[in-house]
Amino acid sequence: MLPSTLLLVDSNCLRSSELRNFLNASFENAIVIDHLVLFEIFKKNPLVTSRASLAIAADFIDQIYVIKPTHHWLDEVIMSARDLERLIDSEATKDLRELCQGLFQDPPTDGITSRVEARQAEAVNYVDRLSEEMGEYETALLERAKEFSASELAEIRTGNVVTDETREKINALLYEITGHFILSYQEPNRTKPLSIAIARNMFAFRYALCVVLFYIEWVQLGRGSKKLTKRLNDIVDLQIAAVSTFFSGVASSDARTRTVAKGATHMLAKWGAFIRLTDKP
Repeated sequence: MLPSTLLLVDSNCLRSSELRNFLNASFENAIVIDHLVLFEIFKKNPLVTSRASLAIAADFIDQIYVIKPTHHWLDEVIMSARDLERLIDSEATKDLRELCQGLFQDPPTDGITSRVEARQAEAVNYVDRLSEEMGEYETALLERAKEFSASELAEIRTGNVVTDETREKINALLYEITGHFILSYQEPNRTKPLSIAIARNMFAFRYALCVVLFYIEWVQLGRGSKKLTKRLNDIVDLQIAAVSTFFSGVASSDARTRTVAKGATHMLAKWGAFIRLTDKP
């Protein structure tokens, strides 16, 4: 059974002294790490970066968990805390805990060095593929996001008195992105409609919700296009925000990630979808 508080963390927060305080406070406090965060840690100067990023985690190895790669659980419907156990990658968790135990030997053993190098190769390959896949989303999303007026954006950001017209625009964009994601990555041949109540407890819908919350504001603020590396960071942050809605929240140094995750969780709770936060809106 999973600990009562399971917080999703990004690569920067893994180094935070506050994380040490959180893990030290109770054995029921634990962290979960997304595979994209691990890729960030190992993609460049892997030995140095992983030692810096995992130093705190290494002191609390029984309180760290790794999530399965997202494409392995796209069809999962998470309706309860018990269902979350299906998202934990037991082998990857065991592997990371073992790595943490051997990572700080100096000099590192050949076994640790080879494992770190293998993780770097996997990380670089994944980031390259992510760069290729993300382009098709951006143009369509940016054009649709421009349909929102400044007043509609204000409604969305505050959550106060959202008009029917604004709600219809949000829903249309949300369902379009969800459908595109499912047909592109989850069930390419699906023709049967998917219940909204079910979809809200699946990754595709929650990722789409985070994309909507992020991009409609991004476009209206006139930020224009970004360099590829910055857009990749956005994709990683959005996935972290989406996955965090299934757990006890997110620990991130990025204010936008925290805002998107909080907004998505708030909306999901109002819709009656499963969330794990104890301070439900």
